[in-house]
Formats: sequence, structure tokens, C-alpha cells
Amino acid sequence: MKNYIEYYIQEGDGQGYSIKAEELTIDEAVEYQKKYKALSRKFEIENIFDVFIEEFKRFKILLTEAQFSQEMDNHSGPSANIEDHRTRTKLNVSYLGILNTGKLLLDRLYYENKEGNSISSIIKEIDESVLAAFKKVRDRVFVDNNFYAFACKYRNLCQHKLLPINLLILYENLNKKRSKFSIPLELNSLGSKDRRDLFSKLNTDFKESIKREGQIDLNHVIDGYFEGIFDLIISLRKLVKEAISEAENYLTNKDDNFGRQLKAPVLYINEKEEFNFNFEWFEVAHFLEKKNSTYLKSSVVTRA
Repeated sequence: MKNYIEYYIQEGDGQGYSIKAEELTIDEAVEYQKKYKALSRKFEIENIFDVFIEEFKRFKILLTEAQFSQEMDNHSGPSANIEDHRTRTKLNVSYLGILNTGKLLLDRLYYENKEGNSISSIIKEIDESVLAAFKKVRDRVFVDNNFYAFACKYRNLCQHKLLPINLLILYENLNKKRSKFSIPLELNSLGSKDRRDLFSKLNTDFKESIKREGQIDLNHVIDGYFEGIFDLIISLRKLVKEAISEAENYLTNKDDNFGRQLKAPVLYINEKEEFNFNFEWFEVAHFLEKKNSTYLKSSVVTRA
């Protein structure tokens, strides 16, 4: 037998066991592989998304700390410049982490070459039938979420030419006892080609408003980037829910007729071990989906 499931059967008083095998057709073996891959890819994308969320939370904590520091400390003299530098370094590390983890997540979800052909896609490996629907969601998010679109462009610039954060500005309105902390990207600091690349395919009104201001607040940009990717993951979960449920039931509800199992059965393809049928690890995917399912968007709440 080349393709089979191997069972480890507890015998008698439990002191011994026997090994029995159930032969599989090629189609059956391929189907087991397909279902296993679906669960593995679901786990993978939830794991990356969890890292992305934790990066975002860490950035917001650092940003709050930076704002309070600028409000409370005496920002004058060489020490102020040194403290600002330390703050910028922490924020840059975190900001780059969000951009790069987000890019990893987006590429694993769906990546196509210049000819528009999909060459890598977790969705195809889970359920290829929903790929077209996901592409529509992805295109809609890019059009509707201007800050997300800007962040995708900005990430490419940061990858090759510059650190994302160079300025930290605290605006004070003493009459109203109000302060506003921002991390602006000043457009005049970029070359003309970089500005063209940054603005390509952006909404016209959004683009013109940025040009009038001459800068954009990178805190708002990263909010939009986070919200865009959050929307994509929520859509992905809905689109692949049926395929994931089917795969999990197919693999975990296997009914065998060989008596008590000493350990989980093992699948062999071409006499090579592929995986065992212990899927307790997939509970982590369920936990992460539940954990990372709620976020109040900037359109609902006001953030600095």
C-alpha cells in the first residue's frame, strides 16, 4: 500500500497495541491533503493577523506615552532633542512592524504578478471558489478607505527609501487648554517621483486635500491601514467559513471500526507520513478568531 491511514489500536489490558492500516485511493488521499491544508492555512492567517493586531496596539501605547511626555516634560535644550530621538526610534520600529506585518498578511491572502495572475493565495488553498468575491472586497477597500490606500503606497516608500516617522509635533492651544499631538509626513521632504508614486491611483478629492495641507498625519494613516486589513480579514472569515467547517468535520469526525485508539491515526501518502489526525492545535485558530473580532472604527469613535 502506498496511500493509507495507520491506526494504533490498544489491546487487552492496555499493555500492548497493534497497528492496522486502511488503504486509500488516490482521490481519497488527495482529499485528506486538501482538507488538512485548508485548516493549516486558516491557522496561518489568523496567527499573522494576531501579530498584526498586537503590533498596532503596541504602537498606540507608544504614541500615548510620547504625547504625555511632550505635554509634561520641559522640552528645551539638548536633552529634549535626545528624548525626541528616542521616541522617534521606538515609534519607527513599531510603525515599520505594522506596515511590514500588514504586507505579509496581504501577500499571503492574495498576491498577483504584473500580468494579474495569482501566484500565491491562501484563499485558493482554502476555497478557490470564493477568490473572485474576495478580490472584489479587496478592490472596494482600496477605493473606499483612502488612508489604507495611502498606507499601501507609503509602505513601499518606507521599504526602500526612508524611515516612516521623522517629526513629532505638539500643538498647544492655551486659551482652550487643549493639545494636539501629531506625527506628520511633510510632502515637501519627498522627491517629485516619490510624490507621484505615493499619489497614484488615490481618490482625487483625498489627494487634493493632502496637497493643499502639504502634509498628512501618519497616525491617521496607520488607523486606516489597520481598518482596511481588519475589514479584509472579517470578509475572509465569512467567505471561507463553510469550507473550514467542512474540512474540520471531515478530519475530526473520522469514524473507524478498529476499536480503541492508543493515539491519533496517521496519514501516509506514497508511504511518507503526511500528518496525524490530532487537531487540538486548531482550537488556537478558533481562539484567535474570537479574540480578534471586534474593533471600533475611526468613523465611530474620535481618536487623537
